[in-house]
Amino acid sequence: ALSVYLCVPDFQNLDPGWSRFAHFTLAVVNQKDFSKTHSCDGSNKFRKREHDWGFQSLMEVNKLVDPNSGFLVGDVLVLRVGVQVITHLFMPMSRQYRRELCHRHYKCALRFYFEEFLEEKLEEFDDFWEENSNEFQTFWAELSADRQKSLLLLRRDALMRKIRERLFSEKHVDCNLALDVLYNASVELEIYCDAKKRLA
Repeated sequence: ALSVYLCVPDFQNLDPGWSRFAHFTLAVVNQKDFSKTHSCDGSNKFRKREHDWGFQSLMEVNKLVDPNSGFLVGDVLVLRVGVQVITHLFMPMSRQYRRELCHRHYKCALRFYFEEFLEEKLEEFDDFWEENSNEFQTFWAELSADRQKSLLLLRRDALMRKIRERLFSEKHVDCNLALDVLYNASVELEIYCDAKKRLA
């Protein structure tokens, strides 16, 4: 099998305690039909001692060397690597990374998974709210007016971080794609509300 790994360069010179969490895609390009390119997604927290991560079996050799498969053409094999480094608990995806994820995941399975995922999370939220709504109302009523105002003005990034911590797993690419949709929707909503205020 073809084994492919990502490795942090010059890891010997990294400071003790250094780490980076990243989502990545490793792909064997089909040079005859790009739509048949073979891709695998992964995620890992890279550290000085754990500086490489990947796939021991990215593709079977017999499929790779098949002259009709389109992967090996004239002794040339093309590999593509995409990396999204997560520098904080929530960060928007780059446009290119989002486009590649949507191309691979949404058409195949994400559309169905995403709907099921949202339904599951909404059910969890409904259950949580049903159990805690009275407690929250009491908590809110006991806050001073200034404290209520400060919470209502909570920045979007801070709010999205809390949503991520509560409902999402940073290790799942699908979850990050779903959260990215929510983040961009919140940006559009903020733009709409600002425009509405100016017109009022």
